[in-house]
This record gives sequence, C-alpha cells and structure tokens, in this order.
Amino acid sequence: MLPAIEAVQQHYAPEKGYKYATDAKLRSDQRRLASLVGTIAISLPIAIGILGYWFGNFRSSISMYYYEVYLAGDIFVGFLVFIGALMTVYRGWAGSVAWLATIAGLLSCAVAFFPARGWISDEPRWEFLNGLSPAIHGFAALFLFLILAFFCLFIFTDINDTQHRDARKKIQSSKMLRNRIYKISGWSILLAIAAIFVGYSIDRVWAESVNLVYWAEFVALIAFGISWLTHGRVFYKVDAVMDEKDKQAARDMAAAG
Repeated sequence: MLPAIEAVQQHYAPEKGYKYATDAKLRSDQRRLASLVGTIAISLPIAIGILGYWFGNFRSSISMYYYEVYLAGDIFVGFLVFIGALMTVYRGWAGSVAWLATIAGLLSCAVAFFPARGWISDEPRWEFLNGLSPAIHGFAALFLFLILAFFCLFIFTDINDTQHRDARKKIQSSKMLRNRIYKISGWSILLAIAAIFVGYSIDRVWAESVNLVYWAEFVALIAFGISWLTHGRVFYKVDAVMDEKDKQAARDMAAAG
C-alpha cells in the first residue's frame, strides 16, 4: 500500500478509548443511523424521478426538482436536510471520522438550501445572493460527493485488527466482501462525477438531451446509499457480509429481546 494511503487510513483509524467504538449500544445506534442515511440516499433519486415521470416533467438533474411545485421539491430539500442532520450526528469510530461526516452533513444541507439556479425572486436585495447560490450549490455538491467517495475508498475499507481478523490473523472474508462493495461504490461515485464533466465537455447538447446530470447523480446517490447500508450492516441476514462479532452481537440482541 502507498505510504500516503497508509497515512490517511491511520489518521481515520479507530481511536483508543473512543466510546462510540467501544460501547456496544452506541455502536449499534451508529449502525442504525448509517443504515437510515443509506436508505434515504437511495430513496431520493428514485422518488423524485418517479414523480417527475408521473407528472410529465422529468428534470435534467436532481437539483432542478427544487423548483417543482408538487411533492418532488419538498422531497429534494427534506431528504437532503435529513441526510445532512443524520451525518452531523454520526460519530463513527474516531473523532476525525466524526468531523468529516459533519462536514459532509453541512454540505448536504448547503446543496438543499442554495438552489442550482438561485431563488425565484425579482427583488434587488436578493440579486447578489441569487448570483452566488449556483456556485455554492455546485461546489457543495461536488465536495459532498468527493467526501462520500473518500469514505468508501479510504475510511470504510480500513482494517481493524481486533475485529476484522480471525484467530489466524487473516482478514475475514466478510470484511473483504464489504471492502469490495465499498470500493465499487467509491469508484462509481467518482466515475459518475467524471461522466458529467466529460459529457458536457464533448457535447453539451447531447448531455442535456439524455439528462446526463440526473443519471450520473442517480448512480452516485445509489452507490452512496449502498455503501452506508453495508456499513450499517442492514444486510445482517446475509452471513457473507457479517463478521463473527457482528453475528454474536445479533445473537445477543435476539436473546435479550
């Protein structure tokens, strides 16, 4: 592994004595939170896409649904704020992870609060902010997706020797499978971002005609959702993705219930 990648993963490695990583109840709550984030992320592009198709106004990007007068605009803002709020309270297994999740959460809220084409207002006092809103929206969306890809490729893939290795010190197959899911998700997010830039650079008319931004954002959000659902162990009934400690915790919770 490259030294730079090792340094990054070391920075976001489990923090000694960190209560959210050592307390079983807090760890379980954090995984439920991650599962909820993933569920909302997947639901967002599907829900507003269906509404756009149903009402005959399929928008060129997910962000443009902000301007719909029917339910899609409310879903767009509400879901992004919900994701943002959940991510700001996600604590992970180290303070550095919590801070990065908080930044992602604030960026998610910025995407919701600053429309892609500004607010619908002719008042002069809004002119400056209306002109600034698209730039804030674009930068917030870009850096949000980059952070989400970073989580997939460098944070979720980190190996915790006390949890992810078996008695023979080998990485458990469940962790290897989850890491494949994380890496596929991370690269899918990055490729979706690249597709937007490449598509618009080559042929803007074609890119707009096929709603390239919407479908790229669709892929990125689905990938984001799958990675957080995997991290949240929402697939707990699939033994292949569960560590031995996960299975034991599930058995203990079932026995307690």
